[in-house]
Formats: sequence, C-alpha cells, structure tokens
Amino acid sequence: MQAKHPDYFEGCLQLRNPNPDLIAYVQRQLRENPDVHIAKEIPQPDGVDLWMSSNKFLLKLGKGLAEAYNGDLKVTNRLHTKNRLTSRDVYRMTVYFKRASFKRGDEVDLRGTRMRVLGGGKRIRLQEVQSGKKHELTFAEVQEAFEKQQKGGL
Repeated sequence: MQAKHPDYFEGCLQLRNPNPDLIAYVQRQLRENPDVHIAKEIPQPDGVDLWMSSNKFLLKLGKGLAEAYNGDLKVTNRLHTKNRLTSRDVYRMTVYFKRASFKRGDEVDLRGTRMRVLGGGKRIRLQEVQSGKKHELTFAEVQEAFEKQQKGGL
C-alpha cells in the first residue's frame, strides 16, 4: 500500500453523546488496524469528529459501534472526485453515530404509558410495565421521550 501523508482522509466519523467506553472502543479498533490513521480530530459541543484515512474501515467501525452500543447510525456518501488513472468515482464517507441516552431495562413514559426498554437496533423494543404488551418504536421517538423525561426531572 502506498504511504499517505498525515492530512490524508477519506471519511469522517461523527460521534455524538460519547462515553469513555465508546471512545476506548474506537481507540482499540484503531490500534488493531495500523494502516488507518486519524488525520484530524475536531471537538464538537456534543461529541467529536474524527477524520480517518479509510472508508472501508470507517464503515466497519460504524457497524461495530451500532452492534456494541445502543444508538443511531447513519452512513452517507458524497462524490468527491474521479480517479485520473482508473476513471473510477472517489467518494467521501460520513458515519454518524449518536449513542442513546437510554439502555436496556430503563423505563420511560411514552404515549401516557410507562414502558421498559427491552432492546435496540433500528427499532427499539419496549414493553408496557403494567400490561406486558410489547411495542416497537423508532430510535428517534424513544430518544425524544427519554430526553424530555430527563429534562422534566421524572
């Protein structure tokens, strides 16, 4: 593989609401892949942006984060240029991961009903505390309700 200059990057990992365990996971993955480096690290008010040298690694890391932690994963590509030698399109990738404020076992008031979080993924599985009836809602719905509950001090 051709050596790349220190500022070279192919994509960006946007971590939002990270905890020390999540940061340690990313650092561990970087240590295991010496061909990948961080070109820039830009702190954000609610997290950090890491500009990385490999789109392939970035996609693998994003999927690993979604599997290991409850959260919202979004992957986008945009055309950057065309390779002069091969005439292939070259893309910049952005992987956005927002760690959930809730975890399995937490309780939240949704739609006037107390519910317990059973598990996550693209859709969050919930169970009514009183009746035991199960529901599936989007990450955004549960996250919004949980944040509203925390601000309200419930």
